[in-house]
Amino acid sequence: MSVIDPANVFAIPANRQRARKTTSRKDRLTLTKLQAKRFTELDRLYSQLTPPDTLNKLNGRRDGVLLAIAGVHRTPIGQLLNLLGKTPFFPWTGKNFSARSLIKGSGINRINLTIAKQEWFAFQTTFKPSLIDKRPCIQLNYNLQGNPWFVRQLVDELREVEPGLYLGTTLCKTSKGRIKLLYFAIGE
Repeated sequence: MSVIDPANVFAIPANRQRARKTTSRKDRLTLTKLQAKRFTELDRLYSQLTPPDTLNKLNGRRDGVLLAIAGVHRTPIGQLLNLLGKTPFFPWTGKNFSARSLIKGSGINRINLTIAKQEWFAFQTTFKPSLIDKRPCIQLNYNLQGNPWFVRQLVDELREVEPGLYLGTTLCKTSKGRIKLLYFAIGE
């Protein structure tokens, strides 16, 4: 006969509990460590990540940095673009997020053209299955009236790397389906 522990009657079985990250401080991924990764390494990392619990965690102004561009990441041009993306001279500086609920929100990109700082290319945010691997992600949909035609073909996806740090990828709709264009990171 087994004895029931009243303190554990409502406990979640161990096989259904969400795994917690138990990484040491030195093993944690930082923006600097993400910037050192190659495109294929970012592919592998993205497939292992999950989105945050709510969109509220993204609320506010998030700084951004380009990490890698598909197709050119191994060429001198790609290396130059990647270097430029990590400097203050790169025009895209991040995104502003505003959650309307725990699962829906909106936002806009921040662009710095040195003579003028602009907010362009609005998006809607929601939790959806990834277009890459069908696992959960936060999807940023640019198919909104007011965005230029070419921007409306884009979808960003985000997953959480560490609290306050997110890995994103940009996909583009083509006649052959969606293609992955680049990786970026956003953080506090």
